[in-house]
Amino acid sequence: MFAEDIRQPTRPVRSDIRSGDAAEAFVIAKLLKAGFDAHGARRDAPYDIGVDLGKRRYCRVQVKGRERAHHGKWDFRFVRGNPRTGSGAYAYTATDFDITACVSLSLERVAFFSGVHASIRLSTADFLRADSEVESWTRALNVFNCQH
Repeated sequence: MFAEDIRQPTRPVRSDIRSGDAAEAFVIAKLLKAGFDAHGARRDAPYDIGVDLGKRRYCRVQVKGRERAHHGKWDFRFVRGNPRTGSGAYAYTATDFDITACVSLSLERVAFFSGVHASIRLSTADFLRADSEVESWTRALNVFNCQH
Protein backbone atom coordinates (compact mmCIF):
# COMPACT_ATOMS: atom_id res chain seq x y z
CA MET A 1 0.00 0.00 0.00
CA PHE A 2 2.84 2.43 0.80
CA ALA A 3 4.92 1.39 -2.21
CA GLU A 4 2.79 3.33 -4.70
CA ASP A 5 4.62 4.43 -7.82
CA ILE A 6 4.22 8.22 -7.97
CA ARG A 7 5.11 8.17 -11.66
CA GLN A 8 1.81 6.49 -12.50
CA PRO A 9 -1.09 8.95 -12.08
CA THR A 10 -4.49 7.49 -11.26
CA ARG A 11 -5.82 9.16 -14.41
CA PRO A 12 -3.97 10.20 -17.57
CA VAL A 13 -2.86 13.81 -17.43
CA ARG A 14 -1.26 15.89 -20.17
CA SER A 15 0.06 19.16 -18.94
CA ASP A 16 2.79 21.22 -20.56
CA ILE A 17 2.87 23.38 -17.43
CA ARG A 18 3.55 20.40 -15.15
CA SER A 19 6.30 19.15 -17.45
CA GLY A 20 7.79 22.64 -17.53
CA ASP A 21 7.64 22.91 -13.76
CA ALA A 22 9.31 19.50 -13.43
CA ALA A 23 12.10 20.51 -15.83
CA GLU A 24 12.68 23.78 -13.97
CA ALA A 25 12.77 22.03 -10.57
CA PHE A 26 15.19 19.47 -11.98
CA VAL A 27 17.61 22.17 -13.23
CA ILE A 28 17.36 24.07 -9.93
CA ALA A 29 18.18 20.87 -8.04
CA LYS A 30 21.18 20.18 -10.30
CA LEU A 31 22.53 23.72 -9.84
CA LEU A 32 21.96 23.72 -6.07
CA LYS A 33 23.72 20.36 -5.79
CA ALA A 34 26.65 21.81 -7.75
CA GLY A 35 26.90 24.66 -5.23
CA PHE A 36 25.14 27.46 -7.11
CA ASP A 37 22.50 29.76 -5.59
CA ALA A 38 19.66 28.99 -8.02
CA HIS A 39 15.98 29.84 -7.62
CA GLY A 40 12.82 30.02 -9.68
CA ALA A 41 11.72 33.24 -11.37
CA ARG A 42 8.25 34.76 -11.57
CA ARG A 43 5.94 33.11 -14.12
CA ASP A 44 5.76 36.28 -16.21
CA ALA A 45 9.56 36.65 -16.47
CA PRO A 46 11.24 35.79 -19.80
CA TYR A 47 13.47 33.28 -17.98
CA ASP A 48 12.74 30.44 -15.56
CA ILE A 49 15.69 30.37 -13.17
CA GLY A 50 17.95 32.99 -11.67
CA VAL A 51 21.44 32.10 -10.52
CA ASP A 52 23.17 34.48 -8.12
CA LEU A 53 26.87 34.20 -8.94
CA GLY A 54 27.95 36.75 -6.32
CA LYS A 55 29.71 40.07 -6.82
CA ARG A 56 26.45 41.50 -8.23
CA ARG A 57 26.36 39.02 -11.11
CA TYR A 58 23.03 37.36 -11.89
CA CYS A 59 22.62 34.75 -14.63
CA ARG A 60 19.18 34.06 -16.17
CA VAL A 61 18.38 30.54 -17.41
CA GLN A 62 15.52 29.54 -19.72
CA VAL A 63 14.48 25.89 -19.37
CA LYS A 64 12.67 23.63 -21.83
CA GLY A 65 11.92 20.01 -21.09
CA ARG A 66 10.74 16.99 -23.04
CA GLU A 67 9.54 13.67 -21.75
CA ARG A 68 10.88 11.56 -24.61
CA ALA A 69 12.72 11.61 -27.91
CA HIS A 70 11.03 11.36 -31.29
CA HIS A 71 12.89 9.02 -33.65
CA GLY A 72 15.98 9.31 -31.44
CA LYS A 73 16.03 13.12 -31.50
CA TRP A 74 15.15 15.62 -28.81
CA ASP A 75 13.75 18.80 -30.36
CA PHE A 76 13.45 21.88 -28.17
CA ARG A 77 11.65 24.98 -29.46
CA PHE A 78 12.10 28.22 -27.56
CA VAL A 79 9.06 30.48 -27.70
CA ARG A 80 7.18 32.48 -25.08
CA GLY A 81 3.50 32.20 -24.44
CA ASN A 82 1.15 29.45 -25.50
CA PRO A 83 -0.07 28.94 -29.07
CA ARG A 84 -3.38 27.63 -27.67
CA THR A 85 -4.22 30.93 -25.97
CA GLY A 86 -5.40 34.20 -27.45
CA SER A 87 -2.00 35.83 -27.06
CA GLY A 88 -0.24 33.04 -28.95
CA ALA A 89 3.47 32.21 -28.94
CA TYR A 90 6.28 34.57 -29.85
CA ALA A 91 10.07 34.49 -30.03
CA TYR A 92 12.45 35.44 -27.26
CA THR A 93 14.70 38.44 -27.78
CA ALA A 94 18.49 38.23 -27.58
CA THR A 95 18.46 39.87 -24.12
CA ASP A 96 15.69 37.79 -22.45
CA PHE A 97 18.06 35.28 -20.83
CA ASP A 98 21.72 34.24 -20.71
CA ILE A 99 21.78 30.43 -20.72
CA THR A 100 19.50 27.86 -22.34
CA ALA A 101 18.81 24.54 -20.57
CA CYS A 102 17.38 21.50 -22.38
CA VAL A 103 16.04 18.78 -20.10
CA SER A 104 15.33 15.15 -20.91
CA LEU A 105 12.81 14.28 -18.21
CA SER A 106 12.85 10.53 -18.87
CA LEU A 107 16.66 10.35 -18.88
CA GLU A 108 16.92 12.88 -16.02
CA ARG A 109 19.67 14.78 -17.79
CA VAL A 110 20.22 18.42 -18.76
CA ALA A 111 22.33 20.13 -21.43
CA PHE A 112 23.23 23.83 -21.15
CA PHE A 113 23.98 26.29 -23.96
CA SER A 114 25.04 29.92 -23.86
CA GLY A 115 22.65 32.54 -25.22
CA VAL A 116 19.16 32.56 -26.69
CA HIS A 117 18.23 29.94 -29.30
CA ALA A 118 15.13 29.53 -31.45
CA SER A 119 15.50 25.74 -31.37
CA ILE A 120 17.98 23.05 -30.38
CA ARG A 121 18.12 19.43 -31.54
CA LEU A 122 19.97 16.83 -29.47
CA SER A 123 20.43 13.09 -29.62
CA THR A 124 20.07 10.72 -26.71
CA ALA A 125 23.85 10.21 -26.87
CA ASP A 126 24.31 13.97 -26.30
CA PHE A 127 22.49 13.65 -22.97
CA LEU A 128 24.18 10.40 -21.90
CA ARG A 129 27.79 11.39 -22.62
CA ALA A 130 29.87 11.23 -19.43
CA ASP A 131 30.21 14.62 -17.70
CA SER A 132 28.04 16.31 -20.34
CA GLU A 133 26.03 18.21 -17.74
CA VAL A 134 29.05 19.65 -15.94
CA GLU A 135 30.90 20.39 -19.18
CA SER A 136 27.94 22.10 -20.82
CA TRP A 137 27.21 24.22 -17.71
CA THR A 138 30.89 25.21 -17.41
CA ARG A 139 31.09 26.13 -21.10
CA ALA A 140 27.87 28.21 -20.97
CA LEU A 141 28.91 29.91 -17.73
CA ASN A 142 32.34 30.77 -19.16
CA VAL A 143 30.69 32.53 -22.10
CA PHE A 144 28.40 34.39 -19.68
CA ASN A 145 31.38 35.44 -17.54
CA CYS A 146 33.29 36.73 -20.58
CA GLN A 147 30.30 38.83 -21.65
CA HIS A 148 29.61 40.27 -18.18
